[in-house]
Amino acid sequence: MKINFTDYINNLKEQFSITDQEFETEFSIFCEANDLTENLNLEFKNRILYADEQNLLKYKKAIEEYVSNYGLDTSKKVELLFKRFAAQFPVTADLYRKFSKQNKFSIKYTTMF
Repeated sequence: MKINFTDYINNLKEQFSITDQEFETEFSIFCEANDLTENLNLEFKNRILYADEQNLLKYKKAIEEYVSNYGLDTSKKVELLFKRFAAQFPVTADLYRKFSKQNKFSIKYTTMF
């Protein structure tokens, strides 16, 4: 079954107070980079984008995470990514923190390279 993907995204934009004119372009890039256009079986009919409902359920969390974090500055995004990394790889994250501290690197600085 197909659902109205345009409404779904517009509702998320409203929920997270996104008014940025660049959002649609940035979101399109996100979809292409993550193969969502193909994986969601997106179809464009009568100026409305439709997605396969079952496939959307698989990617809903990633889409909502992208939209909820849209517009955050780079340092906040780095913090979020490092927290996720540390949750999955606590030993490696701890070693990274120790290395960074010993070498006077900040997490923000070292993740930029």
